[in-house]
Amino acid sequence: MSKSEIDELTGERGSSIEQDNPSSGTSEFNAMRGLRENARVAMDALRDASRGASAAVTELGGGAYQVGAKTGAQIARQVEAQPMASVLVAASLGLVAGVLLSRR
Repeated sequence: MSKSEIDELTGERGSSIEQDNPSSGTSEFNAMRGLRENARVAMDALRDASRGASAAVTELGGGAYQVGAKTGAQIARQVEAQPMASVLVAASLGLVAGVLLSRR
């Protein structure tokens, strides 16, 4: 289908390519340039925010890992020091969890 046939069907004269041509200086082209610049600024802001969030999560994760490691070491020492009490506590917790879950 030729350009003139498309123009006749749509009732438009001139192509959108000619309207968006930077050398023609149309307002549509300037609007698109502004939108592109706004999108670039927004993308940069989002990139910066995501980097900040990533650093915060990494720091938080490192802290949580250290707390978990310390807690695990304390539990291991407690089990070694009082193995029978540890078995009774674990059995009690298992029993309570089993009763609570069976009532669902």
